[in-house]
Amino acid sequence: MNIMGVRLALASGALKNAGDFLITHKCEELIKHYMNPEETLVFKRDKTLANETLKEINQMDAIIICGGPGYGKHFYPHIYPFLQAYDKIKPPIIPFGLGWSGRPRYKPEKFKFTQESLTYIRKIHDRIPFSSTRDEITRQILLKHGIDNVINTGCPTLINFEKQGEEFRKPEKIEKIAVSMPQSPGYHNQSILLLKEIKEMFPEAEKIATFHRGTSTDKYTTKYEGKALHTLVSKTTKLGYQVEDLSYGYEKLDIYKEMDIHVGYRVHAHAHCINNRIPTFLLWEDGRGMGMTLNTGTPGIPAQASKMRLAVERIPIIQRYNIITEKYLEKIPFMNKDKQTVHAIMKIMKEEIESGFKGFQRVPSRLQSLQEEMERYFSEINAQLTNLSRT
Repeated sequence: MNIMGVRLALASGALKNAGDFLITHKCEELIKHYMNPEETLVFKRDKTLANETLKEINQMDAIIICGGPGYGKHFYPHIYPFLQAYDKIKPPIIPFGLGWSGRPRYKPEKFKFTQESLTYIRKIHDRIPFSSTRDEITRQILLKHGIDNVINTGCPTLINFEKQGEEFRKPEKIEKIAVSMPQSPGYHNQSILLLKEIKEMFPEAEKIATFHRGTSTDKYTTKYEGKALHTLVSKTTKLGYQVEDLSYGYEKLDIYKEMDIHVGYRVHAHAHCINNRIPTFLLWEDGRGMGMTLNTGTPGIPAQASKMRLAVERIPIIQRYNIITEKYLEKIPFMNKDKQTVHAIMKIMKEEIESGFKGFQRVPSRLQSLQEEMERYFSEINAQLTNLSRT
């Protein structure tokens, strides 16, 4: 059911990270498909609202927050400064595909909102039939805090109508491989070990290292991070990798479509490959990656060697990942933690290649289930906005 003449404001988190631009792009695509709005107004979520912008937003029928790891401790007022004008905002605010911020790392059961953040999250949910989350872990966190009108639709970046029901590629030979590089400087040394292992395993393959948040300092990257990135890029180039800066847009992410496989740290490299049915292996920098792979059933492990004991481990897919991570991250006396993690992801990747990528067989059906939940979410939102237009 599409609504005639609906007008929507979209709160976008697209600042520098290529993944955030992809989220906004896919949100716009899905909103057009399921709601067919007459007008959309996109505004950045990281600023307070100027009076003129507030006036425009108040002429809209709803505000949709477009994905990203927005459910952080300081949801209000730091992650979404525009909410400081909440009492002046007239239309309902509808989260779409929002995820947990990922901290504390791999421990969602220990996550807590500030009381102020929780107050505004509850206010938002009191005015809408449902919000949607990026993964099941995020839904469970909201349930724990007494917010139950939530649907796990998965990340908007996972949906590809043209690939619906299609199986993953099964390359017989790995000729092109992409490695997405980590955001946190704490994983830079580990990522170099990963590049070396991949070079040894695939000496003849074309190898590309991708940087979703760029390779240098600017207003979104500190001098400390920029210096660390400069060193990482230098080491990556010396290993013979082609370096690709994918920041400030989503279009360059299509480089993954040319790959036989992807391995690395970036959640939306993983998601974009899933979207295009390309085998992909994710190292979780924090809980964001964990949420993505648990939700889709794709291969992934903690980048920081850790055993998972989750409050939501009764969910079958999470129980299975508990077993998998313990199997591959078993203690190996002669290895430090970085080597242990790289050894584990390479072992998983090798086994998948040798098995003809059997681990990806069930993923399309999981994506279909998430898409059905997304259709339910939009049906409820459309029904609410239709009722509002009649009153």
